[in-house]
Amino acid sequence: MSLRTSAFFGIFTLLVGMMGCTHESMNPDPDFINPVNPVVQDPPCDPNLVYFEQDVLPLLQSSCGYAGCHDVATAEDGVILVSYESVMGSKGGDLVSAGNPQNSELYEVLVEDNPNKLMPPPDEGGPLSQDQIDLIYGWIEQGALNNSCADCDSTLASYSGAIELTLAASCTSCHSGANPDGQVDLTSHAGVVNAVTNRNLLGCIRHDAYAEAMPPSGNPLTDCQIQQFQHWIDAGMPND
Repeated sequence: MSLRTSAFFGIFTLLVGMMGCTHESMNPDPDFINPVNPVVQDPPCDPNLVYFEQDVLPLLQSSCGYAGCHDVATAEDGVILVSYESVMGSKGGDLVSAGNPQNSELYEVLVEDNPNKLMPPPDEGGPLSQDQIDLIYGWIEQGALNNSCADCDSTLASYSGAIELTLAASCTSCHSGANPDGQVDLTSHAGVVNAVTNRNLLGCIRHDAYAEAMPPSGNPLTDCQIQQFQHWIDAGMPND
């Protein structure tokens, strides 16, 4: 057999072998669960629990963990309040005593009688409302967990059931009091309607290119929360 014939049969055999091979799809089954790194879905929200990601972190970031205070760059008094790890690691891990709010400095400074020790300071939006303080207390009492839930209904668009709660968690620490940021008060229905009508509140929370992003630091509102605002505005912004 000539070298040319031998080469031909060699290539032919290789091609046949390749045609018989099977390869895994480049697009695996979307329902496939990787046993090594499974996707973990957040459980539905339990109204009796306080969740760090949904309830506590937005409050800390908007009230305390902003630039010049308890952010990473400033870390005033050695306290950083921008993530679960930073909260639990501040002051050598002594800022929060899981299960014991009364022995947790994070809670104690919120109810301090001395205005020089109260956090946030009165001239920076403090004190927090009683509902906000209760959230911090409840989270610590329940074990100060790094927990999260998924139970946002974008069609839930009432002022008291969605809009007011979202603003209280993420915005009113700055936009309240005698001198709110930008002279925008978001603690009342009338104030929110005015902000939507005259200050482009929806564009701000959507982080539109032509609007000032709100909240300016920390986590932005979720798509579901923004949809709730949109539905509420489309419904005429009722005080319901």
